Amino acid sequence: MSQSRRVPRIPQQPAPEPAPEAPPSPWARQAAAQQPRATKRERKLVDGLPDWEPLPPGEILVRRHRQP
Repeated sequence: MSQSRRVPRIPQQPAPEPAPEAPPSPWARQAAAQQPRATKRERKLVDGLPDWEPLPPGEILVRRHRQP
């Protein structure tokens, strides 16, 4: 007794509609022309300040192992 398998009929789906034009991505646009900076980028370091205890909000203490 041999039975043949019936393959189910799958209806053909309509073609998808083209996507609407997306606005340009801010990451893909050209760089703006250079303008003079509003502030100087000079940071002065101060020696001899005490450690913060507890740390300021949002700061994380990182202790790295010394390399032998």
